[in-house]
Amino acid sequence: ALPISPVDPAQWPRDPSWQAALARLLASVDETALPEPARQARAALAKARPEDLEAMADRFLSGEILPTEAARSVFVAAALQVVWTRMAALIDREDLRGDRPETGECPSCGSPALAGLVSPGGTKFGHRHLHCSLCATSWRYVRSRCVHCGSTDKISYRQLAGTTFLRAECCEACHGYSKVFFLEAARPLEPLADDLASLGLDLLVGTPFPQVRTTQMLAICLALPYVAMAVCREAAVQPVREARKRGHVNLVPAQAQL
Repeated sequence: ALPISPVDPAQWPRDPSWQAALARLLASVDETALPEPARQARAALAKARPEDLEAMADRFLSGEILPTEAARSVFVAAALQVVWTRMAALIDREDLRGDRPETGECPSCGSPALAGLVSPGGTKFGHRHLHCSLCATSWRYVRSRCVHCGSTDKISYRQLAGTTFLRAECCEACHGYSKVFFLEAARPLEPLADDLASLGLDLLVGTPFPQVRTTQMLAICLALPYVAMAVCREAAVQPVREARKRGHVNLVPAQAQL
């Protein structure tokens, strides 16, 4: 019998060929368009030993990224996403059916969801599909239900003024949130790119970094332009520090407005 997630990184033996994807990616990047930290990361990866790359991939997939290798992990993440997307595309759809619990974790690889897309259909509220951050699989999920803890109680929404195609679905049970994009009110969407492009909404719900809804997205979030952190430092860091004093980070501040 197949495991719950057929290509779970924790169970699936990683083929060293992913390093070929990394090398191809590094060679194709326009170095002149990269900021200095990214250029340094690219150069370091090009010289890295295979065993060091494997160790970095292990840390990335387990969510244990070292602060000193955050920039390099962005390239590693991109290469691993290519490999896992290909593997997920080869899975027989029948292997993903059966008595699998409905959760916010990808049915193909077990990674947490990146974001949700709501498309017209079914009831007047439409269907929500979650999208995996690692293998790009999408799957149906209940509209008003936390993707982190599964709670359907005390679910609320935040959105930026004047924005109709994007909301943050906030759960007061676990103090987590996830982004929901509405296709009928939006231009063409790409979950990963639009998640990273909507930093303002992450700031609205109370954290100085884009919400790390997945361990795999950690490297990408840390590699965002540092200017965003500088701009919001005074407005956003202090509430997080105060929350940490209470023992947790509340991602659904009471003062946030719909």
